[in-house]
Amino acid sequence: MTQEPIKATIVDNGHSDMQKRMEETKRKLKEQGINFENGIEIDTYTGEVLPTVQEEEEEITIIQQADEPEYIQRLKMLEIPDDDKLALLSVYENRAKRKSFKEYINQDVLVYGIIIWYHPPFIGKNNPDIVQPAYEQILFLSEEEGVPIVIDAAKGALSQHIYGILNIKNWFLWQEPVKYRFFQDATTNAFSIVNQDRVKSILATRKK
Repeated sequence: MTQEPIKATIVDNGHSDMQKRMEETKRKLKEQGINFENGIEIDTYTGEVLPTVQEEEEEITIIQQADEPEYIQRLKMLEIPDDDKLALLSVYENRAKRKSFKEYINQDVLVYGIIIWYHPPFIGKNNPDIVQPAYEQILFLSEEEGVPIVIDAAKGALSQHIYGILNIKNWFLWQEPVKYRFFQDATTNAFSIVNQDRVKSILATRKK
């Protein structure tokens, strides 16, 4: 089967290194044997392909890859019972119950853990000649009315901050939850999260 190219929609955020990041992204995609030119958004700040999750078809064929996703590796490293690992995984991967980051803009969210979730390349039932790209999402574990929920966000501008958090805290589940305020920039539409209460308390101690 001949794969039709997919056009790319470039999200320009004004950074001077945009072209370099774009070329690097295209190179990586080409190494995977995938030619993307249509309908895929690429965040020029991170060079990441942004997911088109809402448009994903219900019936798909997953293209398995040899490397195990990092979030699965991190799950195995957790020092909790295996049944608890599987329970956490089931909540994070329950896509039918996920909430959107946009639903919580300018709200405080109690976050119990974070992962960077990976979806492998796939072929949809309605487009069997086109390989859709792999993508990653940032997933926040929270709760509403005592029920665990997961909030998802595209891996774009949040990436650096989230990696910084995960380098300090654990993946999947933290010892204590952290309250973040969720924001979206009015100009660039970029997402961000801020631990305002913690910073306020730090500043308060400096005044004494």
